[in-house]
This record gives sequence, structure tokens and C-alpha cells, in this order.
Amino acid sequence: MSCNCGNILDLGCFDSCYSHNLGDLEATETGIHVYLVKVLGETFKLNVDLQATQAIYLDLTLFNEDADIIVSITNPDGSEFTYSQDEIEYNCFKLRSQIINLLGDE
Repeated sequence: MSCNCGNILDLGCFDSCYSHNLGDLEATETGIHVYLVKVLGETFKLNVDLQATQAIYLDLTLFNEDADIIVSITNPDGSEFTYSQDEIEYNCFKLRSQIINLLGDE
């Protein structure tokens, strides 16, 4: 599993109370994908069973409700998951978890 992020795609902010699809990312293989998740100075491994073309998701309830999270993914065949956008190939994905107040109260 790669610990080196060559290019990091910023996926934006997500509500920390739910699981979320990570943008347009989709699995390219069927089987157990290994997520290496870095948050608050700690690194966690998560095994996630996905089908090819299924949206890649992350359960943010597992992590701090206000944190920057970086994820790299290893495919079931052991290769690094990458995503190309605007001619750039990304191998890591950044998101921010936070409590999102839908009522607009301060």
C-alpha cells in the first residue's frame, strides 16, 4: 500500500454524521479494497468490499467530526487506485469532515 501521495484531489467538505460517496470515484475492480486513512496524525486501515463500478465511499462517523482526512486506496489485485481528472492522475483524496448545520443557525 502506498504511503506516498503524488497528487491529492481535494473533494471538499462532508457532513461527519454519515457515509459519503467520494465524489465521482468508482471502484475499477470487485473485491476487498484497502483504504489507508490519515486523520489527526493517525493512520488507519479499512477493508471495504466493493463491486466494480460501485461508488467509493467512506463512513465519516468513524472519525473525528472536525478533521482533514487523506485517503489512499489499494485495489483487490494490489495495485494503487488512481483517478484522472483534467489530465492529472490522483492517487490520494482529501476531504474535510465537519458538522454541517442545515438549519443555518450559528
